[in-house]
Amino acid sequence: MKRSVLVNAAVFQGNWFVVILGAAAGLPWLGILSSLGFVLGFAALTRRWAGTLTLAAASALLGYAADSALVIGGVLGFPEGTRLGGPSTLWMVALWAAIACTLHSSMRW
Repeated sequence: MKRSVLVNAAVFQGNWFVVILGAAAGLPWLGILSSLGFVLGFAALTRRWAGTLTLAAASALLGYAADSALVIGGVLGFPEGTRLGGPSTLWMVALWAAIACTLHSSMRW
């Protein structure tokens, strides 16, 4: 396995923890900033700005729609203190954008 794939997986996992633990601690903006840094860093390293940002935006929109449908349907809920948007949360949207940056690297299987 290539080193860059392992780095992508490790940095994404670190970002995931920042997003989730930040939201749990009442600091959801921390995960948004972390995910933004991950997406922009990945785009800079791969030098595929347009493709990376387009995929991240599409993933964010699709994730927002899916999570929002689950919230509206009563299947999923977010604690009141973690919300920065609605019906889904902005920190979850940021996490969906970050997940897109693993699709051509550590999760390309």
